Amino acid sequence: MIVLGVDVPRKYKGGLAVYDSRGDRVLLHRVLDFSVSKSERDQYKALASTLDRTWSTYFFTVVAVEHPFLHLIAQHIGAVKMWVALSPDVSWYMLTASSARKSVFGDAKRITRITRTG
Repeated sequence: MIVLGVDVPRKYKGGLAVYDSRGDRVLLHRVLDFSVSKSERDQYKALASTLDRTWSTYFFTVVAVEHPFLHLIAQHIGAVKMWVALSPDVSWYMLTASSARKSVFGDAKRITRITRTG
């Protein structure tokens, strides 16, 4: 399975990564820039273009996004979900910050920068 993960941890910066579970490897990772100098329309056009290009290259079938917990980032997550809703061969999966931390670090309470695999 090929999964696109999208995260928007800050108001103007985010990131995406394409993960291939068959090969257990990351195929692509990049920064998303929701720059203040661009209009909202331009930001969403750029995001849609990025998602289109990424899908046409990697043909992911699932987009994983975190439940938005700040109103400042909810609009960006909503834009990603809208793109998915318009893409018939793609679905989305939402996870909480706690479950994401458990998946990566093995413990949601202990904040660390070291993963289980080092």
